[in-house]
Amino acid sequence: MKSTMLLAVWLLCCACPVPAPVMAADDHCDRAKRYEALSAQDQQTLQGNALLLEVNTHTGSAYHMGYVYTLVPYPPEFVIAVFTNYAEQRGHITDVLEATVEVQHGNYARVRFVYALPWPLPNSEYVVNDTVRQEGETYLLSWDLHPSSPRGLSAPQYVEGYFRTQPVGPRTLIIYCNYMIPGSGLLPGLVNRAGLKAMQTTIDDTVRWVTAVAAASETSSRSIVRLREMLAP
Repeated sequence: MKSTMLLAVWLLCCACPVPAPVMAADDHCDRAKRYEALSAQDQQTLQGNALLLEVNTHTGSAYHMGYVYTLVPYPPEFVIAVFTNYAEQRGHITDVLEATVEVQHGNYARVRFVYALPWPLPNSEYVVNDTVRQEGETYLLSWDLHPSSPRGLSAPQYVEGYFRTQPVGPRTLIIYCNYMIPGSGLLPGLVNRAGLKAMQTTIDDTVRWVTAVAAASETSSRSIVRLREMLAP
């Protein structure tokens, strides 16, 4: 959902036949991932303020599932509060032209996104179900494709992913997973490489966005209040 450059790459590639995807258990991001399950080397990478990247190639299609991890100096609640301000993703996440909340009830939202694609390609549009919840000390935003999502070359036929925030000492680990299958068969190799790069861009944009909100106390407070209202029973 949040991998804003991936759809542009799909359309820039030449369409080519690929086997039809077969949906399986591996087509769902692993929500059991946590900091303590990472290797000592991976934890050291994160503690050095570097992004950690992971790819799952065992999906039901030629397209890969990506994971990006990073540590940030903000509380888990605050990070997820900023990221779940869906309408504000326009202007903060690369190439988001529109982020329209069509329906919102408590912790659920149906959101329509429109992304800018290079000329002469049309903009890409799709609709996702977004659900945010608190799980122990962590916060989890999950998404998948809504049935009303447009069809066609510029829109994905399958979307599944999540964004989790977990406390790690005085910092927060962001775990971001995304898996998309294009609406038409496009070069998987290029799509997979560009998709992972796009996820990195989304995380970099998000960290800058969170940092900017943290510097504005009034906006920061509103973000927390809004999230708590969303999660209220």
